[in-house]
Amino acid sequence: MTDILNMQKNDSTADVEQYAVLIVDDERLARTLIEDYVSKMPMLKLVDSCANAMNAMAVMQREKIDILLTDIEMPEMTGVEFVENLPYKPSNMPLKVMI
Repeated sequence: MTDILNMQKNDSTADVEQYAVLIVDDERLARTLIEDYVSKMPMLKLVDSCANAMNAMAVMQREKIDILLTDIEMPEMTGVEFVENLPYKPSNMPLKVMI
């Protein structure tokens, strides 16, 4: 996250490399707040915002995600369980995970 925050803003967003972001949180208010933060950063592009891990897995099967922002306490599957069950591990891929 520090790498992203330290990137310099560029007046032309066309020249800015964008990172695909997926938000996973069961609380609508939290998702809305994070969506708002993501929208204010030209280097971030919101791919989707999901209320549970199952929907997020479906998104990750069809979209390349660079940054995954997930809540820890969620019903059915916690954020930690979600990350542990990803088909690829963030440590082996360029995906960044924020729990």
